[in-house]
Amino acid sequence: MIKAHVKMATTSIRSARMRSFLTVIGIVIGVASVVTIVSLGEGVKKDVTSEINTLGGNLLTIRSGQTIERDNRGNVTGINIAAALGASTLTEKDATDLSAVDNVKTVAPIALLSGTPTTLNDDSYPSAYIVGTAYELPEILNKKVKYGSFFEESEMNRRVAVIGADVAKNLFLEDSPVGQTVRFRGSNFIIRGVLDKFKSSSLELTPSLNNAVFIPIDVAKQIGGGVLEIRDIQVKISDEKLLDQTSKNVKAVLLKNHSGQEDFTIFKQEEFLSIATQVFDKLTTLVAAIAGISLFVGGIGIMNIMLVSVTERTREIGVRKALGATNRQILGQFLVEAIMLSVLGGVIGVVVAIAIGVGIAFFTSLTPVFMPGTILVAIGVSTVVGIIFGITPAMKAASKDPIEALRHD
Repeated sequence: MIKAHVKMATTSIRSARMRSFLTVIGIVIGVASVVTIVSLGEGVKKDVTSEINTLGGNLLTIRSGQTIERDNRGNVTGINIAAALGASTLTEKDATDLSAVDNVKTVAPIALLSGTPTTLNDDSYPSAYIVGTAYELPEILNKKVKYGSFFEESEMNRRVAVIGADVAKNLFLEDSPVGQTVRFRGSNFIIRGVLDKFKSSSLELTPSLNNAVFIPIDVAKQIGGGVLEIRDIQVKISDEKLLDQTSKNVKAVLLKNHSGQEDFTIFKQEEFLSIATQVFDKLTTLVAAIAGISLFVGGIGIMNIMLVSVTERTREIGVRKALGATNRQILGQFLVEAIMLSVLGGVIGVVVAIAIGVGIAFFTSLTPVFMPGTILVAIGVSTVVGIIFGITPAMKAASKDPIEALRHD
């Protein structure tokens, strides 16, 4: 009997394709919205997890401003991006003092300078930015120099530079411009190396390092007029088991340097995953609310069109009942049709979400991850919507008197 109901419903939907599509457009929008956002969230989590595994769990990142909120247990409860937009509160003394903390292996400050790098032919790359840092940075970031080499401790006062992969490609139009000259802020720098390409993070809180021009921090201070704006301090520890205690010791040193004011944030690597999760959980909640409205509107559309269909097919209902069809069979026929309409909307919504995901992956660094469970839940919700909003028209069809139905023109 179910097979017969499906066959009749398919025939009815095919006979009015445009009307059927317009009926389920609300379902399509709702399902596509939720599936897209959830898949983006999963993609971000995967990217951040991969980045954490690459950098290692023994890395602490210190940034200016209170950019995250914590509960009494120290767990991340929220983020405050605006706190990082002000002038940096970190200093060279902070980086120097942190080198003396127990269990700290390496410290590398990251200072940002304004300036657009240009070639000797006056070609420029405005998307690039200048970073003053220590020679230990590649070790801290577990990043290899693909071409050439990074500047050494003995070169901290020399005008040498190491560039990101995107700078090499966009400024010099080649992968390995080692030995060439890059100019900014009135000084020429010899390119010593090109870093291996960083995987673009889906939730970067700082610009991509692929667009960075790295120079020795001592030279950065010289060309910056003796003043540096240190945005980050990267701290690598020796024993990962002592991460929590080392983090407390680092905090104590910074509080002492900052007169007891906690105008900085210490990130453990796994906290970036927590931040990414919270951001997309909030987005998912917002989109789910919007999708709920779309699904409700879509459900109302299905109910309305099914009521119209019941009226249009009153004579058909009368004929079926005259030939022995029961109320239950009539109910099932129209309920299956409503469910099929809703599921059709859900399937189209999933297809639209996948298409959007492919577009996002092609044009941005975001890579959505479509989970089978998410797709199944979306189709399941569509089915429930069809049942809820299809039951009233189906009951109306089943309750029709066969004699009166046969008299209907």
